[in-house]
Amino acid sequence: MFSSGLGVTSVLGKKWFERWLRGMIIGYIRKDYVWKERPTKRMVASAINRYIKDFGTREEVVSILEEIREDPQILPGIPIHVKREKVREIEELLEA
Repeated sequence: MFSSGLGVTSVLGKKWFERWLRGMIIGYIRKDYVWKERPTKRMVASAINRYIKDFGTREEVVSILEEIREDPQILPGIPIHVKREKVREIEELLEA
């Protein structure tokens, strides 16, 4: 089925990794609004590459980004223009 360097092989492993990737992206977007250390752009790029390599496709990552950008329940305290700008930065990583 799905295989990763972590030894996780299953749909459950893919779901876990997808949730972890979402958390990394959301943490990166929140970085400017929270005084805690958050993931850097480089960390997000590494997580995306690992997800694509081990489990998913570019299209799946794009759909995750679209959901984060458009869902008002995700990061409701951050202005929509800031969310869109940060997601655009991450989309540029996919194009490179």
